[in-house]
Amino acid sequence: ANPIYNGWSRRYRQSGREQREATPWRHNPPISDSLWERVQEVRRRRYHGVPQPKRGTDPLGGLLYCACGRRVRSNGTAGNPPRRQRLHPGTCELWGQHRTTWGAIHDDPISAQVACIRLDDATIERVVRVLTTDVPQPTSIDKARLERRKRELALDHAAGRLTDDDYLDRVRSLREVAPVAVTPEPAVDAAEAVALLRDMATLWRAAVSDEARAEFLRAVYDRITVTRRGFVSVELTDHARSIGLDQALPETVVARPAGDGAASAVVRIPIVGRRERYLAARRSA
Repeated sequence: ANPIYNGWSRRYRQSGREQREATPWRHNPPISDSLWERVQEVRRRRYHGVPQPKRGTDPLGGLLYCACGRRVRSNGTAGNPPRRQRLHPGTCELWGQHRTTWGAIHDDPISAQVACIRLDDATIERVVRVLTTDVPQPTSIDKARLERRKRELALDHAAGRLTDDDYLDRVRSLREVAPVAVTPEPAVDAAEAVALLRDMATLWRAAVSDEARAEFLRAVYDRITVTRRGFVSVELTDHARSIGLDQALPETVVARPAGDGAASAVVRIPIVGRRERYLAARRSA
């Protein structure tokens, strides 16, 4: 698009009276006249109007999965004022006749969960306890997750929620993912972990843009499993677990599960494992 490579400089572009002047290399430009004309012809044929502005970042983009196993996708905005929408690809009994839902149904409760990081005395005691208690580590977290998802697919196939072709396609895609051996992160000192948790609460309040919130949420959540109107569970990242965030996040929040304009309600967002159900109810008391 820039004629400088064809040996022409452009002047007065902002005034609407653009002029072109030959450059010192016009006699032997990097792009010949014949090639330049061919490129311009291709560009004219492929032009389909003014490019549309890029859609805003979806803070939960790439993190949401339906309980049926399909990823829930961003679907632009609708309404006035514009509100974010999300799309479930394909049919699903959990979504009924609808394939779309308002983004706020999942955005608001997740925002409420991370905004309400608890650091009262009881929570700090739990954080310290789980970080100072030795728990056997799996040989590969990634491998364990893959195996669990394979079992979930098998159950869905047996229950008739997946066709033979869908089941085989999804199992094949899981087999293409090579399990990665886990390298446990260095243990975080309990006092340092509590300080980090306080910092995270401050960081979330400071994250005013969708891009900043998306970056924050990807540091907290590995996978968020949902239905059209609510939540099944959330899995935290290894880093979030390493600082005890699974104990500091509330599993019950007050938010607007029906979207903007609806009355607030109590929403449950279970955290997978919740540090192995708080160390198996502290080894059955």
